[in-house]
Amino acid sequence: MRVENQLNLLNMQRQLEQQNAQLQQEIQERKRAEATLKEMLELREDLSRMIVHDLRNPLTTILLYSDFLLRQGELQDRARQSAEVIQSTAQQLEAMINDLLIMAKMESGKLILSCTEVDLNYLVMEVVEHLRAIADQKQIQLVAQLPDQEQRVSIDANLFRRVLDNLISNAIKFSPANRSVIVKVAYPTIATTNSRCKQAKISVIDQGLGITEDLQQQIFEKFTIGDLVKGVPH
Repeated sequence: MRVENQLNLLNMQRQLEQQNAQLQQEIQERKRAEATLKEMLELREDLSRMIVHDLRNPLTTILLYSDFLLRQGELQDRARQSAEVIQSTAQQLEAMINDLLIMAKMESGKLILSCTEVDLNYLVMEVVEHLRAIADQKQIQLVAQLPDQEQRVSIDANLFRRVLDNLISNAIKFSPANRSVIVKVAYPTIATTNSRCKQAKISVIDQGLGITEDLQQQIFEKFTIGDLVKGVPH
């Protein structure tokens, strides 16, 4: 019995050694896979930056020349319409490129906020005017409801402009024709123990189908897509 116990212990020890060796091998393979994945992610990031850089130059040329054409008073109605479509499409592409650049910076942890005092009324109006041609093309009335008083807030203007651009363009995209999209700004005053601190509240109101309650819980997850809407590309 003693010999049998010793043999059993020896077998168990050998099995443990084999399992440990297999585990070590799996760990090494996982490390190699992680290193390969990291290398691929870095390559993708470099490729994204290169694509963004290469796309900016021809896109800037398209925007400049379309703007030049629209400033000419000699264009016929049909030609002017075509120039407006070219300009609005180029602006959409520019917005996508900016989104890619911001996403690449966020994923690499290199996004640094550059906050300055900004006139929020002016910033909102700037974004609204930028998207007005796209709204007109869809026969949607784009309305900005801004308060009379001027309020300066400390934000990263470029990043905040991208957020507003995405929200408003999304509202235009999913709104039926002959409806309105309203961008509303308010400055509620919140009382605190030390002082009264001013805040800004921005609402983007559209007449689309809306987002279901279940999807609202997942809306900020990456690559989440809502219900398909007929006639609206995703």
